[in-house]
Amino acid sequence: MKLGTCTEWLFFHIWKKNPKTGHSCDGIFVADSVIYRWAQPYFRYFTIQDGQVIRKTKERVFIDQVESSFKQENTAAQLITSQMQNKQQEIIMFEYLDYESFKIFLHQREKDLNLVLQKFIYPKNDQNSMIRVTWSPQFCLVMRKTNINKMNDMKKTQVERVATFDGPEYLIQADSINSPLLSADLEQLCVNIVKHILEVSGGNIQIIRMVLYFKVDYENRIWLLFCTNIKVKDKFNDVLQQPRVFSPIFRVLRKDQEPVSFAKDQVQTVIKINNQGEMQSLLYQFKNICSNCDRFSHQLYQLKLQFIIESFKQNLVKKDFTRLPEELEKIKQKQDLQIPKVTYNRNIKMRQKQNLKEEFEVQNEFQNDNQATAILMEKKKICQNKLTEDELYTQIKELVQLLNDEQEDQKFNFNHIPPLILKVWGKINEEKYQQLQHNQSWKDLTTQVCLDCFLQYTQCCEQTLFERKAEIMSQKLRKIVNAKEENEKEKLLLSTTNLNVNRTTFNQLPNLPSISELPLEKQKRMSRKSQNITNQEIGTKQLEQTPQKVLQTSDQTTKKLQQTHQSKLSNQSNQQHPQNVIPSTTLSNKYFQLQRQSSSKINQMKIKIPSTQRIYLNKQGLNMSANKSMQSKSSRSTLDQSKVSFDFMINTVTQLKRKLEELEQDERQLEQEKL
Repeated sequence: MKLGTCTEWLFFHIWKKNPKTGHSCDGIFVADSVIYRWAQPYFRYFTIQDGQVIRKTKERVFIDQVESSFKQENTAAQLITSQMQNKQQEIIMFEYLDYESFKIFLHQREKDLNLVLQKFIYPKNDQNSMIRVTWSPQFCLVMRKTNINKMNDMKKTQVERVATFDGPEYLIQADSINSPLLSADLEQLCVNIVKHILEVSGGNIQIIRMVLYFKVDYENRIWLLFCTNIKVKDKFNDVLQQPRVFSPIFRVLRKDQEPVSFAKDQVQTVIKINNQGEMQSLLYQFKNICSNCDRFSHQLYQLKLQFIIESFKQNLVKKDFTRLPEELEKIKQKQDLQIPKVTYNRNIKMRQKQNLKEEFEVQNEFQNDNQATAILMEKKKICQNKLTEDELYTQIKELVQLLNDEQEDQKFNFNHIPPLILKVWGKINEEKYQQLQHNQSWKDLTTQVCLDCFLQYTQCCEQTLFERKAEIMSQKLRKIVNAKEENEKEKLLLSTTNLNVNRTTFNQLPNLPSISELPLEKQKRMSRKSQNITNQEIGTKQLEQTPQKVLQTSDQTTKKLQQTHQSKLSNQSNQQHPQNVIPSTTLSNKYFQLQRQSSSKINQMKIKIPSTQRIYLNKQGLNMSANKSMQSKSSRSTLDQSKVSFDFMINTVTQLKRKLEELEQDERQLEQEKL
C-alpha cells in the first residue's frame, strides 16, 4: 500500500471502538494529521487529553481550526508525500514548514493529489530524532536516527536541523535504543495495535508485518506518526504460528525471567520472557480449568490482577480460598506453624533440625570463628562417622542448598501477598510486589477463573467500602437481636409453664359449685356481677372499713363454703367412692406464698378471705366462658374454644396479681399510720 492509504487505513482501525471496552486502541497517541485526497482535506485524526483518538470527516474539517491547532514557533508542520518509482518501490518525501509557509500552504499553494499534513512534534532533547519499528510475530527491530544539529541553531537551514530518515548520512547519527523500558514500550504498542485490529475486525484481519514510525516528546509520550508498510495474513492460510522471539538485545537483558516494566502513563499488558527470549503467559492457564480452584468449567471468565489485590486488601476472600500447588502449600504450612528461622554462622549456614544434628553435629562444630579449630573438628567428625571428605562435602553442600531454598521461601509472605498472584505470576518477594503494584499494565493482566471465583473476587466493585462496613455491622446487630429474642422466648416458656401449673390448681377445686347447671338467665347475671366486682376495687373498700367487719365477712364466707362442701360430699358418697379434696384455704395459701411473706396471722386472714372470694368469682367466669364455648360449637372449632378459655384464665390471673399487690400496699400504709 502507498503511504497515504496505508497510514489512513491504520489510523481508521486505531480510531474504531473496541466492542468490549468501547474505546479506541489503548496507549496509542496519534499526532494531529490531515489526510488529503484529490488535493482536498478529507480526514483529520488527533488525540484528546484522555488518550482517545478522534476522527473528523471532510464536512467537519475546517481550515481555521487546523491553523489554530498547528500554530507554534519554529517548525509548525511537516508534509509527507510519496511517489512510486516502480511497482514495488516507493519514494517518501518530507517537507518541513514554519508558521508563515504553513499559512501559505493552507490558503494559496497548490496541493498534491495524495499527501499527509502533520503537526510537528518537538523532540525530548534539543536534537530532532525519529524511531522506526519493524514488527512481526517472530521478531521486532527498533532503529533510531538522530540529527547531529540542534533545533535552536539558526545558522543552519531548517532541513539541516530537522531531517532524520529523509536526510543525508552526514547529518544523521543512527543508533540502537539502550533503554529497555523504551524498547519494551514500543514493542508493546505494536502488540496493542495488532490485538485491537484483530478484535475490531472480528478476527478477520491479522497483521503479520508492519513498519511504523514513532517520536518521543519532552513529556516522554510516544507519538505514532505514520506507517509505510502493512502486511495482513491470508484468511485461509492455516500455517501454525511459532512462538514469538525477541531480538538478541532483549535476550541478553531478560535472562532472569523478570517481567517487562512499562511507563505508568500508558495502559498496556505485561509480558513474561524466558531464557530463550520467547513470550510466556501466566502460569496455570489451562483450557476449561479455573486457575484459582483447579476445577473444571465449560465457561471461564477473565479476572484482572487489580481485582485480586483489592479483594485481598479488603479481606473479602479467605486465605484458604485459593488451591495452591504443593511447593507453595508447604511454604504456607511452615509459615502457619511458625517454624523457627534459619540460623546463620560465619563459616556455614545451618538449620536447627534434630536428625542432622544427631548424625553430624555440624552446627555445634562450625560455630567457632577460628578456622583451624573448625578443620580439626571436621576431621574428628569424619573419623567418628566413618565418612570420606567427598561424602561430607556433598552432605554439607546439599544442606547449604536446602538452607538457601528455605531462606528464599521465607521471603514469600502470604499475609501481605495474595496467594492467587503467587500461584499465577510466580514467587515474588514483598519488594517486587510493592513495585509491581504501581505498574498499571501489570494490574491489567488477566487470568481465567470460574464463575464462583469471579463473583467472589469482584465483590469490591459491586459494593463500596461504606456498604461493606454497614453490612458487617448489621450482621453483628442481628446476632445481638437474635440473642435477645431467644432470651425473651425462654422467659415466655417459663411464664407459660407457671400458668399451666396455676390452671391445674384451679381445676382441682371440687368444692366450688358449677354454674353450668344453672339456667341461662342466671348465668348471664352471674357473669355481669363478676365483671362489675372485678372492675371495682373491692380490696380498698374492705380495708377502709373496720377490722371487725372484715373478720365478720370472712367468717360468713368460710361458713358458706364449708356448708356447700359438706352437702356436695354427702351427695357424692351415695353415688361414688370418697375422693381426696383439697380445701380452698390451703390452696389459696399455697398460691400466694410465692408472692408475699406473711408477717403475722392477722395480715394473712385479711388477705386470704378476699382472695378466696375472687378465686370463686373467677372460677365462675371460667365456667361461663366454658358454657359459651360449648354453645357455639357450630361456629368455632375445638382449638378456638381452648384458646378463648385459656386466654380468659390468663387475664384473671394477672388481675388477681395486681389486686393482691394493691392490697399489700394498702396494708403496709395502714400499719405505718398505726405506728
